[in-house]
Amino acid sequence: MNSRFLLPILLFSLSTIAAWAQSANDNFVNAATITANSTVSSNTASATREASEPSPYASMAHSVWYNFTAPITATYTLSISGSYRETIAVYTGTSVNSNTLAYIANASAGGFGGTTASLNFAGTAGTIYRIQVDGRNGASGTFNLSISTPAPVVTLTGVIPLSYYRAGSNIVLSATATAQLGTIVAVFFSTNNVFSFQSPSGGAPYTYTWSNAPASTPGFYAIRAAAVDSLNAVGFST
Repeated sequence: MNSRFLLPILLFSLSTIAAWAQSANDNFVNAATITANSTVSSNTASATREASEPSPYASMAHSVWYNFTAPITATYTLSISGSYRETIAVYTGTSVNSNTLAYIANASAGGFGGTTASLNFAGTAGTIYRIQVDGRNGASGTFNLSISTPAPVVTLTGVIPLSYYRAGSNIVLSATATAQLGTIVAVFFSTNNVFSFQSPSGGAPYTYTWSNAPASTPGFYAIRAAAVDSLNAVGFST
C-alpha cells in the first residue's frame, strides 16, 4: 500500500539468522546444531565419510552432520543451496550406523549443474533429527542450509492507498497478524522496506502511531507490515 509521506529512516532490519558451522561436524557424534528458521553456512571440501554412515546417493564422499530438535509438532522445510550438487538427508537415531539410523527423507540438487534442493518432513516436538549434508558423485563445496516453518499471515490495515496526509499529522499504522504455528511475538511497520516502527507489545490489535509525520520530499512511500512468530518465522504484508 502506498501513501504520500516521508518516514525518517532508522537503522533496523530483519535479517536471516546465520551461523557458521565449521568442519568440526564432520563426524556424526560431533554434529552441529541448527534451529528452526535459521541458516547455517559451511564447506564440505575437507569433510570425510565414516565407514558405516548411510549413502542415499552414489559416490558420496564429503559429509557433515547437523542436529535439529523440533520445537513443536509441525511440517518443516529443509533447504540447501551452494556451489555444487548437494545432497541432504534426514534421519532419527543415536549412532551413525546405517542399520540403526531410521530414514525420514532425502533430496538432491537436480540435474547436472543443479545447486539447490529442498524437502519437507513431519517433525514431532522434542525429537532430535539428524541431518546429513553431502554431494553426488564425490562433489563438495560451500553451502547454505536452512530449516523453515510456515510464515505468519500479515495484512496491513488502517492506511488507505494513495492517501495524502498533512505535514505534522499523527498517522496510525495498523495490521492484523496470525501465526500458522506458535504465537505472534512482534509486529513491525516500514516504508520502502526499512522496518523502523514496532507495535507496542501486548498482542492484537497491532498498531503504531507515527507522530508529527514530516512532508514527503518527493514521491510515494510503500508501507508494509512484518510479523515475527515464536519460532522466528517472519511474514510480510503484500
